Amino acid sequence: YRRQRQMCIRDSEGTAQTEFAMSVGDPAVPLTVDGTDSTVKWSTENSGVVTVNSAGEVTAVASGKTTVTAEVDGQTLTITVIVW
Repeated sequence: YRRQRQMCIRDSEGTAQTEFAMSVGDPAVPLTVDGTDSTVKWSTENSGVVTVNSAGEVTAVASGKTTVTAEVDGQTLTITVIVW
């Protein structure tokens, strides 16, 4: 029996998050996934609001709300991003 590790998305300050806000023009916000050493596949639901690169750095594009997804080790984690 192998116990599944608890994973969470953390922001640049190391705080576990389910949602965060940023503004257009802010520096990119780096996200990380705790509980794994595997490669994370990052994606955004709406690249017109934010983009996310392969390193998990989120950049605001325009005002709105979207979801960033991290896929790793057979799990899918999400974080809501609000851009002001």
